[in-house]
Amino acid sequence: MNSSSDVFKKQHSARKIQEKLGLKSLPDISITNRQLFRYDDEEDGLCRFEREGLIKDAPPGYYCGFSDYIQICEDDCPELFYYMNKDKGYKIRLTKIAVHIGHETFFGGFNWLFIGTFHSGQRFCAVIYLLVTEPFTKCGLSSLLKEDEIRIAGSEHCDFIQTYHHADNPCFNEAIIPSLHNGFFFYHGSDNGGCEYEDTGYIHLRKYLNPAEIRDIRVSFRDGTVFESPARNQEIIDYLLSCGPFPGRKIAAIERSDQG
Repeated sequence: MNSSSDVFKKQHSARKIQEKLGLKSLPDISITNRQLFRYDDEEDGLCRFEREGLIKDAPPGYYCGFSDYIQICEDDCPELFYYMNKDKGYKIRLTKIAVHIGHETFFGGFNWLFIGTFHSGQRFCAVIYLLVTEPFTKCGLSSLLKEDEIRIAGSEHCDFIQTYHHADNPCFNEAIIPSLHNGFFFYHGSDNGGCEYEDTGYIHLRKYLNPAEIRDIRVSFRDGTVFESPARNQEIIDYLLSCGPFPGRKIAAIERSDQG
């Protein structure tokens, strides 16, 4: 992230952190991303991307056995896993965000991405685990991670990005809004693919990197309100912000607009 727009967005997040924490000076924000790979000399079987070893107080999910990510993909994204060509290589990419305050550096958050290929040749990028740590929530760090996610998916020649959120997440809006701001649309895949969808409390989003692939999706809420996504994503955001606690539970159905 080095364009003038990227610098402005980092500064915007830094100002939010400064205001939230009552800092005298503006903190610095750095973003790094690496591909996860195996070190053969690791006795514990962990796959580490940093040679200096374990990071102190790393949150759960920061380190994981390499084979575990295949299992995570199968468990969390069974439809993607079902269509995935297991003979093709896959990649695990990590974006890490750090906040530098004075001479101290704090872990701000991370985004784990699983990149694979379908038998059809389509490449996908699945969000395994995105986390922003306290006290930096609601300061725009998730938006920075989301934009870097889109950049990585493009550099990996992915056709689409897919993510999902639990409807019971008390921070549902904070989790979903950065995606909606970046052109993701609500998604309901094949009911035969093994995934759980909005009827069981799982809200999926997808973004095609080729604009020609954008779908028109109808999102129905339990009070009868209906929006088209992604065309009316901003109205969906405004509606979710007005819903009170657990807004994800208000989503009743997600279906393609041409389904009647």
